[in-house]
Amino acid sequence: MIFAKVQERALRLISVSVLKHLHDLSLRFHLDRQTGGLSRAIERGTESIESLLTYLLFSIAPIFLELALVTAVLWHYLSFALAAATFSVVAGYAVYTAAATQWRMKYRAK
Repeated sequence: MIFAKVQERALRLISVSVLKHLHDLSLRFHLDRQTGGLSRAIERGTESIESLLTYLLFSIAPIFLELALVTAVLWHYLSFALAAATFSVVAGYAVYTAAATQWRMKYRAK
């Protein structure tokens, strides 16, 4: 509930900024282009930003927070070597997963 208010405000500010920019463009721009199509593009952009914020806040940030906390607990209660090894394995797995996904997308896109 707290994030929804912040997210809606951020999206509203971005949309207003884009709309203000459109209004500041010359008349020639609006006569030469289909400005009605721009509203759909603005809406898509706003929805994209919304999904990125949601994904970042509820998926990516908690993973990094959990990794930091686990590493800190392992370091505090056990040893630095174990904490560093755990962090390295998780970071290596993330890099491997990203690389494998990029490699696979080359073949999937065709």
